[in-house]
Amino acid sequence: MHNELFKIGSVTIYGYGLMIAIGILAAYLVAEYRAKKKGLDSEPVFSIMICAVICGFAGAKLLYYITVLDEILKDPHLLVTDLADGFVVYGGIIAGIFSVAIFCKIKKIPFLTYMDLILPSVALAQGFGRIGCFLAGCCYGTPYDGPFAVQFPEGSLAPSDTTLFPVQLVEAICLLIASNGRSTPIRTIVSSLDNISLAELAWAVDSDPSCPVFNA
Repeated sequence: MHNELFKIGSVTIYGYGLMIAIGILAAYLVAEYRAKKKGLDSEPVFSIMICAVICGFAGAKLLYYITVLDEILKDPHLLVTDLADGFVVYGGIIAGIFSVAIFCKIKKIPFLTYMDLILPSVALAQGFGRIGCFLAGCCYGTPYDGPFAVQFPEGSLAPSDTTLFPVQLVEAICLLIASNGRSTPIRTIVSSLDNISLAELAWAVDSDPSCPVFNA
């Protein structure tokens, strides 16, 4: 709801970017802690997280470009001007999982074991990301005047002339709770499907035309 949090000299710290950074850091620390607690080698965790983050962002961006391919063909400059905006969450999830699978095969470490290890961290990072969405006013909910309705200030990405359902905070709470769950190899697959279903449910009450399922 307040995306511009503060400034350090000429540098503006934005709520969305800060929440993404906190989420990634928290995800890594939790995954490393869980590895040590389970008696697993924690050394690959950092490399797995870096691989998943970089490939996840690349996959999310690539799938976004595919969704706006017609616009790009008309104006190829969008490939450069849209670098900081527009990410498809499904692309990030798919690319992240495949990159971790390839990494584990190269390093000869058990893929499902480490996926079970880091999957709660994925939910944790996404939960902080949704808090960032709330601060920025993107991915906002449908018009709603019931309990816990929110109204965004002028200048937000969300409309400021009506109260809305706080879908970002609801999803953030669900994801943060899910990040505390115990994992098994079967849960890895089920939880991955749950994450996709959660994104679809969020879309059902998401009224932001620029960010239906298309932003993380």
